[in-house]
Amino acid sequence: MKEMSYLLITANVGSLFELWDSIAKAWFDTISASVSRLSPNFLAFHFQEVGGKDPKISMKQIEVFSKIMLQLPALHMYKLAIGHLDTDCDDKKKYTALGSFYFIDQSLEHRISIWDFNEERYLPLKERRMSLSSDFCDERFKKVKFPPELSPEKCWCRKGFLHTKWRIDEIPFNFVNIHMFHDTSNLVALESSPSVYADCRQRALKYTLDYIDDFEAAPTFIFGDFNFRTDVKSAVQDLTKSLRPKSIPDNHDHRVSFSDDLDRNVLLVGKKEFQHKDHETVFTTEPKWLLKHDAELRPFKDWLYELEVNFPPSYPCQEESDVVRYLPTRCPAWCDRVLMNRKARELLSGDFRYNMIGKKTSMGDHKPVYLNFVQRIWKRSPSTEEEDEASPIMDCIPQRTVLVNHNCLCIN
Repeated sequence: MKEMSYLLITANVGSLFELWDSIAKAWFDTISASVSRLSPNFLAFHFQEVGGKDPKISMKQIEVFSKIMLQLPALHMYKLAIGHLDTDCDDKKKYTALGSFYFIDQSLEHRISIWDFNEERYLPLKERRMSLSSDFCDERFKKVKFPPELSPEKCWCRKGFLHTKWRIDEIPFNFVNIHMFHDTSNLVALESSPSVYADCRQRALKYTLDYIDDFEAAPTFIFGDFNFRTDVKSAVQDLTKSLRPKSIPDNHDHRVSFSDDLDRNVLLVGKKEFQHKDHETVFTTEPKWLLKHDAELRPFKDWLYELEVNFPPSYPCQEESDVVRYLPTRCPAWCDRVLMNRKARELLSGDFRYNMIGKKTSMGDHKPVYLNFVQRIWKRSPSTEEEDEASPIMDCIPQRTVLVNHNCLCIN
């Protein structure tokens, strides 16, 4: 029996690019330290919002980002890597701003391969290779954009998923990097439970699961910025049981104020405003009460699994704060998650960690979230091959990859 360790990290890096000068060093140092501490055999990064709000302006930084990632002390030791960053921002019907990096321990060199979607076969990994929207690496990274009819505004937006298929020791595996629709307005989210945005995300997630043709058969990890939000209507009802609502006119929109018997404002909700008078106490000191309003995964309980959440909401964090504090813009939520199907859940032994990265570091408005687990690998013997093929523990195993640069460079 052997053991293999995996580290799956999801990080929305939009504000990293927006606040590069002030948080980049801390961000990279923290990521490198986390990888070094856990030292996985297989390492996967799923990034969303690569390049920030204006990727055209950030193109140079995107190249710098990929080079720094590959040269981080904790990552430099991985001899095999493949990855892709979607930077094709001129094509609104295809652009997703997603990026996936996979790093593979050299011990797996002859045991791991990645699916080529054009050739429809698994190919070995032999080097470190990264692309920025190049055709060469696109054939191993299947990019899918959510169609306009799924979005709340019924228009193209840069939301979708990036799919890779792997095989290790002859066992197939799926990794899906996903970014789903956000809540445009707190006020609209306040109107119904579940909100119209939650309904759209539910349809987008179902679209994703339907797309993966071997979802039931192969272990599949879906991790990214799901944008799952705390149910605003039920959370506000919880916060304002003895308060009086009052609509406040605004030049562009209206806001809703919830006041106590002395007419003191306790909670203020606007389109992009969500502020409690005891904001830090209510949302930072003890945020677990919000979990009962975290309901968007429940319709998928028979298909998707998540380990117990024992970390604070990952969004919206104060970008430059060294501790977890929340901006008064949205109700704090667990947007960033690592989910898995039943086959993948069976991979996890009792030794796993599901947590947040950078609780005491400036990481941007999204804190990265990771899953670290150990998988026991049982070597087949000819006499038990038939039994092994039917055994749940032989049903699956994960893989990894990284990236390089424009039109695919090889980095030694």
